[in-house]
Amino acid sequence: MTALLVALLLTASEKEKKDDSAVSVDSVTVNGETTTTPKASGAAATASTTGQQWSVVTARTLGAGANLVEGGLGFPGLHVGLLRGITQTLDVGARFSFNYGLEGQVKCNVLICPGNALLPGFKLQGVARYKFFDNGKLNAGVSFSPGAMFYFERLLGWQVGFAIPLAVRLGIVATSALSVAVVLDLPMWVLFGRNSSLVVPVLAGVGAEYFVTSSLAVWFDLRMGPSIWTRSFVGAEFTFDGKVGIGWRF
Repeated sequence: MTALLVALLLTASEKEKKDDSAVSVDSVTVNGETTTTPKASGAAATASTTGQQWSVVTARTLGAGANLVEGGLGFPGLHVGLLRGITQTLDVGARFSFNYGLEGQVKCNVLICPGNALLPGFKLQGVARYKFFDNGKLNAGVSFSPGAMFYFERLLGWQVGFAIPLAVRLGIVATSALSVAVVLDLPMWVLFGRNSSLVVPVLAGVGAEYFVTSSLAVWFDLRMGPSIWTRSFVGAEFTFDGKVGIGWRF
């Protein structure tokens, strides 16, 4: 009888390992009465390997009704942003940036910046993020952040422009607390006035974030490449954008 019981237990154990949706139960006796406590396994355990379901640097969105406050500091400046999840795959919000470099350009042409090597300025942008793929380990999405930009040049005064950035992100879940991203960014912008021009930066880079808790993440994002000006006297300028920051989902 004992041997038969052992054989049945072993068979049940093997079946449980093969079944991703299995749930094991521990029996507990309290005051002479037996109660059971379910213990998740299989699919529930697998879910813990898909990482956090939101992100600052990868393509993962917040989820319907959730909010995110995030901020970053580096070159060409600092920013703060607020996002809200509209659907499970769409976030919208706003971002304010203060920059001390003209849209990340390490060198500014003397005709654009005759009195300042680095132009101080600020931007007000709307933000939309859309996730179109997520299989648990990989995720992909796009973002669009149009908005007004204002830079102050000591000799020329205020220079006004409009930003129309597009970006594509591929996210990789490394562990339950660590995600990395590969980014292709086209942060295009138009400069109005005396030196009007369409500028098309083509930036590639990487990012990473570590989740301190399920609601708090620290991150870095690094992109670089040329900015191509349609004004023939400028040509292409090397552009760098690198920041570290935090994000809080609530």
